[in-house]
Amino acid sequence: MKIGRLQNSSASCVHIYIQLYYRYTSSGSSNLTKSCNYTELEHHRATTTTDEISVVCSWWLAVLLSSLMLWLLYQVKKIATGETAENLVAKGIKHKADKTWSEAGQAFEAAAEQFSKQRRCELDAANNYSEAANCYRKLPDTRPKAVRCLQQAAKMYAEQGQFSIAARQLEEAGDLLAASQEQRKAIDVYVRAADFWSGQDSPASAAGSRAKAAELMADCGRLAEAAAVFEDLGVSAEQHSLLSFGAKDHLAKSCLCLLCSGAAGVGEKAEQLAVLCGSFKDTDELSLVRSLASATDARDVAAVDAAVSEFERFNNLDDFARRRLDDLKKIVSGERIQLA
Repeated sequence: MKIGRLQNSSASCVHIYIQLYYRYTSSGSSNLTKSCNYTELEHHRATTTTDEISVVCSWWLAVLLSSLMLWLLYQVKKIATGETAENLVAKGIKHKADKTWSEAGQAFEAAAEQFSKQRRCELDAANNYSEAANCYRKLPDTRPKAVRCLQQAAKMYAEQGQFSIAARQLEEAGDLLAASQEQRKAIDVYVRAADFWSGQDSPASAAGSRAKAAELMADCGRLAEAAAVFEDLGVSAEQHSLLSFGAKDHLAKSCLCLLCSGAAGVGEKAEQLAVLCGSFKDTDELSLVRSLASATDARDVAAVDAAVSEFERFNNLDDFARRRLDDLKKIVSGERIQLA
C-alpha cells in the first residue's frame, strides 16, 4: 500500500509540474507584454522558479523512496525464503555432509548464481560452481551438470585472471566428457586447457592436456592429426630438460598413428625423427616402430606379434598403444580398412 501511495504521489507531482509549466509559458508571456512593472515581473519569475524546483525535488524524492522500498522488500523476501547466497552455501554443506550429492550440487549451483549477480563476488561464484561440480560428479546421472558447472567455473576464473585454476577445471571437464564417450567435446576442452596452461608457462601440464586430446583424436579416427600432435610434443619435449624423458614415447605414438592411417614411408619417418631427437635414437621404441613398419609392408601378422612380444620383454605398453596395435593387426590381416 505504501509503495502504491508513493507512486500515486509521484504521478501527482508530475501532473502539477506540467500544469505549472503551461501556466508559466502562456500567462507568463502575456504578463511580460502587458505589464511593465519590473518588480512584479521578477517576483513572478522567482515564485514560478521556486515552485518548479519544489515540484522536481518532490518528484525525485518520491522516485528514490519508491526504489528503496522495492529493494528492501526484495531483500526481506530473499531472507524470509532462505535464498541468500550464504544460506544456500550452508544448505549445500549440509547436503554434502549427508551425501545427498544431487541436492548439494543444486544448492551450491544456486549459491553460485546468486554470487554472480553481486558485485565483487565473481570468485565466490566460481568457487561454488566448482563445488557444485564436485558434488554432481559423484552420480552418473548428474555428470553432465558437473561438466556444465566446471566450464562455467573455468570461464569465471579466467575472467579474474586465474588461468591455472581455469585450466584445471577444463581438464576435469575433459576427463568427464571422455569417460562419457563424448570424445569430440572432450578434445575441444583439452585444447582450451592446454592453451591456458601454455599462457601460464606450464609446459608439462600443457603437454599433458595436448596428449589427452591427441589420444582422443586417434580414437575418433583423426589419425593424421593425432600423429602431428604427438610429433610436435616429442620434438618440444626433446628441447626441454624436464620433459625430454617422454619424447620417445610421444614419437613412438606418432609413428603408430601413421601406421594405422596407412601413411607411406613410416620407417623412414622414424629414422628422421631419431636424427632430430637424440632421445629416440637407439631405443626399444624405435626398434618396435622399425619392425612394425616392415611387418605392415609385408602384410605379416605374425611379424607384428613378434615385434610386440620383443618390446614387452623389457617394456610395458599403455592402453593407447595397445588399441593402436590391435587396429594395426586388423589392418594387416585385412579385417579392417586403414583410416586416414
